Amino acid sequence: MNLTRALLRQISALLLLAAVGATAHAAPAPATYSADEIVVEGHRFFGRVSGGLATMVERIASSDVSHDEVVAWITTRTSTT
Repeated sequence: MNLTRALLRQISALLLLAAVGATAHAAPAPATYSADEIVVEGHRFFGRVSGGLATMVERIASSDVSHDEVVAWITTRTSTT
C-alpha cells in the first residue's frame, strides 16, 4: 500500500512537471482571453491530464508494473515535442 502511494505521488509530480514544461514552451499568449477561450483551454488541459492519470492508474492496478515502466510511460505521453 505504501509503495502504491509513493508511486502515485511520483506520478502526480511528473504530471505536474510535464504540465509546467508544456506551458513554458507555449507561444506567447494574447493580452486578453474571452470566456469561451478559457473554457475550451481548461477542458483541453484537464481532459488530457485526468484521462492520462486514469489510464495510468488503471494500468498500474491491473498489472505488475515496475517504477521504471511507469516513468517511461509517463515520459512518452507528456513529451512537449
